Amino acid sequence: MKVKIGIGLVFAALACMLLFSCKKGKSYIELRKEEDNAINKYLTSDGRTTAPLPEDGNFLTLENSENPPFYILPDGVYMQIARMGYRDSTGTFFRAGDRVYFRFSRMSLTLWATGVEMWGGNWSDASGASDTYFFDYTTQEGANYSQYVQYGLGIEYPLRYVGNGAVLNLIVPSKMGFADEISNVIPYLFKIRYNLKEN
Repeated sequence: MKVKIGIGLVFAALACMLLFSCKKGKSYIELRKEEDNAINKYLTSDGRTTAPLPEDGNFLTLENSENPPFYILPDGVYMQIARMGYRDSTGTFFRAGDRVYFRFSRMSLTLWATGVEMWGGNWSDASGASDTYFFDYTTQEGANYSQYVQYGLGIEYPLRYVGNGAVLNLIVPSKMGFADEISNVIPYLFKIRYNLKEN
C-alpha cells in the first residue's frame, strides 16, 4: 500500500513539474505564429517588397535595381538577388547532383523583430574550415523532405534561378532550415554565396 502511495506521489509530482514547465514556455502554435510575424515584419519594413517569380526570367537584382523585391519561392522561402552569378558553358545554372559549396551569414528574424541583430556563419572565415559547408544539389521540394537534408532545402531552392557565384539574401522559415534546428522554430535571414568549387 505504501509503495502505491509513493508511486502515486511521484507521478503527481512529475505531472505538476510538466504542467508548470509548459506554462513557462511557448506552445508550438505560438512559436509558429511568432515566426510568421517576424517574417512578415521583415518583409514589410524599410521599403522591402515581395514579388512572384518573373515569367520571363528577368530578375531584378542589386546589380540592376536599387531595391529588388524578395521573390516568393515554395514553402515560405523568399530570395532577394544581390548578384545573379553565371551560367555554365551549356547556358544552364546548377544541375541536380552538383556539389555546391556555400558561405553564409545569418540572423534570427525572431530576435531581429525584438530589436536584436546578431549575425553568425562562415561568410568571412578565411581559415578553410568553411569548405566543409556544401551539399549535393537536389531539385526535390517540400517541407516533408527538407527535414532529411542536413542544411534543409530552403537554401537549395534558389539554385534553379541563379548561377555559380550568386549572392542572395534569403529568408528561410524553420521548417525549411538546417535539419537539426527545425524544432527551434526560428526563421533566418541568410546572406549566402554559392560556388561549384571550394571557397
